[in-house]
Amino acid sequence: MKILHVLQFSLPRLYGYSVRSDAIMRAQKAHGLDVVALTGAVEDMGQGRQEEINGIRYYRTPGKVPNSRRGLREWKLYRCLLQQLTKVAEIERPDVIHVHSPAYNALAALSVARRRRVPCVYEMRAVWEDAAADRKEVGTASIQYKAAQMLETYVLKRCSAVVTICEGLKQEVLSRGISPDKILVAPNAVEPDSFKPRPYDAALAAELGLNGDPLVAYIGSLFGYEGVEDMLEAVPGVLQYFPKARFLVVGGGERQDAVRQRIVQMSDPRVQYIPRVPHERVRAFYSIADCLVYPRRSVRLTELVTPLKPLEAMAMEKPVVATDIGGHREMITHQETGLLYKAASGPALVDTLCRALGEPALLRKLARAGRDYVVEHRNWQATTAGYLPLYDSLLR
Repeated sequence: MKILHVLQFSLPRLYGYSVRSDAIMRAQKAHGLDVVALTGAVEDMGQGRQEEINGIRYYRTPGKVPNSRRGLREWKLYRCLLQQLTKVAEIERPDVIHVHSPAYNALAALSVARRRRVPCVYEMRAVWEDAAADRKEVGTASIQYKAAQMLETYVLKRCSAVVTICEGLKQEVLSRGISPDKILVAPNAVEPDSFKPRPYDAALAAELGLNGDPLVAYIGSLFGYEGVEDMLEAVPGVLQYFPKARFLVVGGGERQDAVRQRIVQMSDPRVQYIPRVPHERVRAFYSIADCLVYPRRSVRLTELVTPLKPLEAMAMEKPVVATDIGGHREMITHQETGLLYKAASGPALVDTLCRALGEPALLRKLARAGRDYVVEHRNWQATTAGYLPLYDSLLR
């Protein structure tokens, strides 16, 4: 059985979207499927060429589409993808076209799948209009927001099956009138053998000047809804009780300049910022952290969608502190596999971090339980096992 995955972008771009895509395709290949991929024209991925990454053959859509007025750019991206997908489908002759968010990708995939008379599976990873609203690109009452919502619902109703990454998104899909029999939940996961406990990286710790001091870290993308600036606001309160504590932010994204500037303004050597690092080096940063903080804000997007980074930390047997929002509650049980605190509450974060730093035995217990949870329930082989029977049922 050959599966053609249609993606927004992929490795070597190090986004959570790319990491999930790569993990899904490699797991499917291990399950015995023939897997190929096509990326769109939203980023310069080596337009028009073919390449192989981690044993997966990738086709690239020619002609990166430049930024332009919202709606017009998406239309151009759809047209470019439709043209290239038509060609790639003729070359590869897939049994199933599996297209991943956003919805205009699915619109192109539906058109090609209908012409070729093959099933089209749509993987909805986020509510993209809510992400745009959070970035203040559109208002929730705007025509653009409503149009994106209508397009999402249109493709959800017309594809052969829907995959979501969490229960929150499944409920959103159900609210749009989609039958539960049509929906598969394939949660985010990690590879426990790749993200596993490792020795403290003394060289990196010395490079950062830690001197054995306790380290609280955030490792991930820097977007507004991630709430990293809320974490920085809580730092002085924690330092009053734990003056030797250190804080580290690692990552890049649209808020990186603001985060960097805020840390510069703090003028405290105990707080450091490191730009985005190569994926293979992330494990070294996890190894030196005493706990990881995920201060996501409570917005519609984060209440519905689960992140990937907390699972990496848990797999590496690192305790996590996170906001008590829907996306986190699907993977973290308070006081069992992590600590949850009220979102956007500085005092609650200060209290929770002080508790974490003051109770090493609790952190060790949470870290072990978090690792056990990921190994048993959140590994890619397990979470992708549902794809094969889904494809089989569609082809039958």
